Amino acid sequence: MPAVHHKLLLEEALQDSPQTRSLLSVFEEDAGTLTNYTNQLLQSMQRVFGAQNEMALATEQLSKQLLDYEKQNFALAKGEEEVINTLQHFAKSVEELNSLHSELATQIADKMVFPMVQFREKDLTEISTLKEIFGIASDEHEAAMVKYSRLPKKRENEKIKAEVVREVAYCRRKQHQAAMQYYCALNALQYRKRVAMLEPMLGYTHAQINVFKKGMELVSKKMDSFLSSVSSMNQSIESQLEVEAEVMRSSQRELLSVDDSVYMPDHDQVPVNRALIQKAGYLNIRKSLILQAESKKEYEEWICTLNNISRQIYLTDNPEAVAIRLHQTALQAVTPITSFEKRAEGSPNPDRAKPSSVASREPQKPPATLEPEDLIVPGTPIQFDIVLPVSEFLDQNRAGARRTNPFGETEDDDGDSDTHALAQLMKSMPLTNDGKFLLLESETGATVEAAGPDEQESEA
Repeated sequence: MPAVHHKLLLEEALQDSPQTRSLLSVFEEDAGTLTNYTNQLLQSMQRVFGAQNEMALATEQLSKQLLDYEKQNFALAKGEEEVINTLQHFAKSVEELNSLHSELATQIADKMVFPMVQFREKDLTEISTLKEIFGIASDEHEAAMVKYSRLPKKRENEKIKAEVVREVAYCRRKQHQAAMQYYCALNALQYRKRVAMLEPMLGYTHAQINVFKKGMELVSKKMDSFLSSVSSMNQSIESQLEVEAEVMRSSQRELLSVDDSVYMPDHDQVPVNRALIQKAGYLNIRKSLILQAESKKEYEEWICTLNNISRQIYLTDNPEAVAIRLHQTALQAVTPITSFEKRAEGSPNPDRAKPSSVASREPQKPPATLEPEDLIVPGTPIQFDIVLPVSEFLDQNRAGARRTNPFGETEDDDGDSDTHALAQLMKSMPLTNDGKFLLLESETGATVEAAGPDEQESEA
């Protein structure tokens, strides 16, 4: 280590010459700079310790979170066993690393932060205290010298002069002692500051090296093969992802290259499937009890599906075949009725005595080749008109023609109640052979039906 070239001479402390005072000011300035720097350096070291301590706490929490992956109730958790086992292995490794981080945090606190705190609290505080003592002694000596210089020259004041001389001697001795202690501390500080800068970093570096050595032993002995297998598995997953992503990008380009007509309502070109016994989709609420399909195909399939469900053909061995056969029979044997008024003109059909039975009528000779599209007007919404029995209608007229809801709710019920009631109605209503809903039977014995497709717009 290079020798310290500048120091305060103790022999000059008694004389307290201007040259000595000038050199003393240089040492004091150096001590002040060192104090400021030490405070900043200590803050940095404390920050390192805090980060390392936080690292230990963070790795501990990370290990717990990795173990919690198995406890998560993922909706798509099938095939996750390999990932779960891998994360559990990682959790164990992170727990071992956490012990190393905790040990490193302890060593940083003991070998880096504590020596710097000790240097600041002991050495720098001692310099500050001695400086204050030396200042007080110097002020007392100056005051004694001022008093001595103002003594009168008369002989009769010898007694006062002797007292002042003793006071000056006492203050000078006191200042001399304080100066020597102060000079010694400032001279020693030039050595101590170098030790104070090197010792904490030496301890910090040794602590890191020890942890790195233990970490290398942990990795080399226990984790080499494990990390290799995990890397291979990760690369395989990334390859699968890249292939799947390319397939999805290709499908996206193909699906987006279609004509704009596919985004328009009622664009379906696929033939209507009239053998459905279940269907998922949406119906738009046109009015409170009027549901409208999005397209002609959707409209026809909804009618066919409801018709097939009402016949309970899903209980047979081959529901689709039965549905196709019934549909063909209906096309051959049924002529659609265009309005409720025209049907009321005929005589009641005795086969419709019970609401739960399927209505039948004498087959009429169909017109020349009747196509399925001729049964339904394209674009016509699905409409369910609720008609009350004659007796209930007359009772309401006598009571002031107050509107009542046939489902039992009051007029204040919102649209959701109507929709729910409609769903219940659709479950329980029998259908006629021509696909209309049989709702109620009047007192005259005539069957009341829902409006057909060609009546909906006028009755809505």
